[in-house]
Amino acid sequence: MDDRTMRAVLFDRFGGPEVLYVGRVPRPQPAPGEVLVRVRAFSVNGGELAARAGRLRLFTGQKFPQRVGLDFTGEVAALGAGTTDVAVGDRVWGIVGRTGFGSAAEYVTVRTERIGRVPDGLDLVEAAALPVATTAITALRDKARLRPGERLLVRGAAGGVGNAAVQLGQAYGAEVTALARAANLDFVRTLGAHHATDHRSVSPSDLGLFDVVLDTAGTDLRAFRRLLTPGGRMVTIAFDLTRLAASLGYIAASAVHGRGRVRFFSGNPKRALFDDLAREVAEGRLRPAVDTCFPLEETAAAHRALEAGGVRGKYVVRVD
Repeated sequence: MDDRTMRAVLFDRFGGPEVLYVGRVPRPQPAPGEVLVRVRAFSVNGGELAARAGRLRLFTGQKFPQRVGLDFTGEVAALGAGTTDVAVGDRVWGIVGRTGFGSAAEYVTVRTERIGRVPDGLDLVEAAALPVATTAITALRDKARLRPGERLLVRGAAGGVGNAAVQLGQAYGAEVTALARAANLDFVRTLGAHHATDHRSVSPSDLGLFDVVLDTAGTDLRAFRRLLTPGGRMVTIAFDLTRLAASLGYIAASAVHGRGRVRFFSGNPKRALFDDLAREVAEGRLRPAVDTCFPLEETAAAHRALEAGGVRGKYVVRVD
């Protein structure tokens, strides 16, 4: 096979998972300050589902074919000019950045500040469930400044960011309440949740008060904001794509109206945060949770499974 090309997951029109296919594209070459990574695995994330469906076309444009894949694990295969802080063969994980997708492929180029070293002994396929855990670290440690003894509510606790937040919340000394589907309650308890509740069987007003609320859904923000104690903090990593203007408007208005500002951010981790992630794993505070591992040719099935809901951790795609 021509080593100037590689396999990648593509789509030629917006739509459901069925638009995805594996095609061949030119193999990228690392620019100065970049590395070429031989991808071993990546996970499926909600943002790329929205992009594939056309809900983010304002950012992705309408030129095809387009790519999917946000995070990755693999080995450094080549160095761009002037790159000295990593070496060929290093086991790394990373995120391509908020400007696009493309890690669903055999190779990806990325700037060195967007990767970190995977801890020794951690399988690269399982490790692909963890790059998005940097979002949980930022949300709890930096945005909410979660303290020992505080009450933490995690909404979407069985998902990719949510499961990491449950683990870290428990490790940071908080009393963790996890909201998830009924079928996933035992799963979130194994992660360290002190209380686990079926989100479809309870009203937010029945949950009590919390010092920190971490939301991964982006809907009903007003109802969950009312659960904050005086001095409580709410962090959301999502917004309602069906009511985009209203959702973003409410987040902005929360800074000046009512009790407790809703903090929104989009994960954009760099080297120091990946180093923090590796430390959390090495010290036993965080472990990967892989629901199902799919081969590259079944990336569409992984997208379909995530859209169906009920994931326990992450859907990971293996690149052979």
